[in-house]
Amino acid sequence: VTSNTYCQYRSGYVGRWQAPEQYEEEEAVQMSEKADIFSMGYIFYFLLTRKKPFHDTDSEKAHELAVTGGKPRLRQDVLSSTHPFDVAVRTIMDKCFAMKPEDRPTSKEVREYLKNELLKAGLNTTIDERKR
Repeated sequence: VTSNTYCQYRSGYVGRWQAPEQYEEEEAVQMSEKADIFSMGYIFYFLLTRKKPFHDTDSEKAHELAVTGGKPRLRQDVLSSTHPFDVAVRTIMDKCFAMKPEDRPTSKEVREYLKNELLKAGLNTTIDERKR
């Protein structure tokens, strides 16, 4: 998918891993790869907490939170962690959760940010240096 190719995926399912625009029922709403970037934020949430997004609420409330900009809550120990991995993942997760798709990073920007932050911290990364 390129930035000028739109995703045709629609879902009536009230999922916990979807971008806010995926809940739109209006056909005029065009989706891009930025919906996947929002969902990547939920994956980062899962990595930090080992819990599904909005695990502590019902599906209807999760839907309401998703479309109004609500984010799943991080535990205090995750929020206060100064470990470079936690800090890097929290930071990029917040960027992925931008309400406007155009404000979200690209997948390449996510990759580069995480690679750079982890390398700066002296953590070994498995991100391959080859051009993709």
